[in-house]
Amino acid sequence: MPFVESVFRKLIAAVVYDGLKCEGRIILGPYYKTFQKAQKKAQQQLKKEFSEGELLSVFNTFNNMEWKLSFGRKTREEVNRNLIKGVEAINGQVFIDELVSELHQNNKEYDIEFVGKVITRFVEIVSQELRGNHEILNYLQDIKLERIKEKIDFMFVEIVESQKRLEKDIEKIKKELHHVALYLDGLPKTKDKNKKTLFEKGISLMAEYKYEEAVESFRECLNLESEGSEKSALLLLIGNCFYAWNKWDPALGSWKEALDTAEKANDEWGQAASLGNLGLVYQDKGEWDKAIEFHSKALQGLEKIGDEHGMAQTYNNLGLVYQGKSEWDKAIEFYNKSLKIKEKIGDEHGMAQTSGNLGNVYQLKGEWDKAIEFYYKILKIDEEIGDEYGMAQTYNNLGLVYKAKGEWEKAIEFYNKSLKIKKKIGDEHGMAQTKGNIAVLYKIQGKKKEAKKIFEEILNYFQKIGDRPNAEIARRHLEDL
Repeated sequence: MPFVESVFRKLIAAVVYDGLKCEGRIILGPYYKTFQKAQKKAQQQLKKEFSEGELLSVFNTFNNMEWKLSFGRKTREEVNRNLIKGVEAINGQVFIDELVSELHQNNKEYDIEFVGKVITRFVEIVSQELRGNHEILNYLQDIKLERIKEKIDFMFVEIVESQKRLEKDIEKIKKELHHVALYLDGLPKTKDKNKKTLFEKGISLMAEYKYEEAVESFRECLNLESEGSEKSALLLLIGNCFYAWNKWDPALGSWKEALDTAEKANDEWGQAASLGNLGLVYQDKGEWDKAIEFHSKALQGLEKIGDEHGMAQTYNNLGLVYQGKSEWDKAIEFYNKSLKIKEKIGDEHGMAQTSGNLGNVYQLKGEWDKAIEFYYKILKIDEEIGDEYGMAQTYNNLGLVYKAKGEWEKAIEFYNKSLKIKKKIGDEHGMAQTKGNIAVLYKIQGKKKEAKKIFEEILNYFQKIGDRPNAEIARRHLEDL
């Protein structure tokens, strides 16, 4: 039986049966016992095919739904009219909402495909039981609900597709903002329709690099009486948008508010995420000691709650701080700690990221061939898992190594490959950094006019977003020209 047909028939059965429970046997009269018997037989059969625990939440929903339909002691024709009117009014949405709510209350992961499977079998068995009773089948056939059949199918398909889109968007954000803590609390499964809509819209906009619009959506969601851990999660998301948008001061403000909210709510996950993200801002601002302080506090919190993924990323971020301080051996120590955990939990994307950072350190130490070996290894992983952000960074790093080796044409080739991807994915900060690398190479080659033009462009950009370390580097290069 097609899935659409099964949902359609089950909706009719649920409406008619719950109408009977509320109003007594007057509607179907002698058909009531027949339908009740068929339903019991279906439930017994389903218990053999699925575990009782899995079915509990589904059956509870079937048995507890209250369809707000007014039947009363009316003629059959009036009953039919009211039934059709009631079902048209709810368009199946009450059925779906009640089902989702019951699944949440029973602490079961919302799995519409599983529910669809149960519904399909339920209707098949009931249909078999009622096959010989032409009167009740004719009665059900007389209820003219064909016109909402398409809407019901659309709702179920849309729910499944919406969930898949959300999961895909979250995964994309995690990959591209891999060094930033993405804390969502219970927002992906919130029962509040308005919050869910605004949250999913914000995530979708983030995945499309529309950070300004995403901030607006999350703020609207925040205004819907969001409190405690939910509030800290939304403030973290707003900060994440500002950070990805290279607006560090607003990111700092949002993450500080998230930390304060998480502390008041005793939200340990929110606290750890906020501390780590604050460390990132200070790291990018070149305030190394403050960065170490916040990352270390985050690490303590992550160890307490047992978040290995967060611990691995924090070790990686500490490696970046020590790399920024030119303490190469200390950086390698933290990168290796990060890599060990990522290998343990099977985080391929994270392994590529940290291996790339190790390559950077070996490059800075002047061990170029070892660095190139790391970068090509990482590039292969990035291509396999489709990580464009990682590929762009690795191409940039290969350009740096070949520049250091004096192979300038090869360096330009890799810089341009990096620039092309960064432009595609909307990584403005990354583009400015790679342009700066090209300008440095032009300066070495004596192409002062070309170098000056790029340095002036990126200096203006870095000053605008508050990236003091990179702005200072660009300024010094301009003074040397």
